[in-house]
Amino acid sequence: MVKIKICGLRRLEDIEIVNKYKPDYVGFVFADSKRKVSHKLAGQMKNNLSSDIISVGVFVDAPQNEIIKLFKDDIIEIAQLHGRESEDYINNLKENTNDELKIIKAIEMSDEEDLSEYDNSCRLFAS
Repeated sequence: MVKIKICGLRRLEDIEIVNKYKPDYVGFVFADSKRKVSHKLAGQMKNNLSSDIISVGVFVDAPQNEIIKLFKDDIIEIAQLHGRESEDYINNLKENTNDELKIIKAIEMSDEEDLSEYDNSCRLFAS
């Protein structure tokens, strides 16, 4: 089944549009980017988001306490990690959210990369 995620929302008007078209997920970018939003704005958008759309926070090597706070404040339901976050980092996030925070770990591959490096980690991310 195909799932749709619209990422990089930055305005309350964006929430009106996604509520109309009902993607499965919306993404709030907290990494340094032109699409980065403050925690306050993300909270306002989440408060106006339809309850059947899942909110995702996009991070790059963020402090764990930032991700945990956004989760505990009910701003994000999933953390999408794009940095060099380790297995320990991910395990700690899960532990500090009673295994309730879902995590997507993006892995960048290049021609020189050896996929086997991620063999054990991928099992962790899939659980």
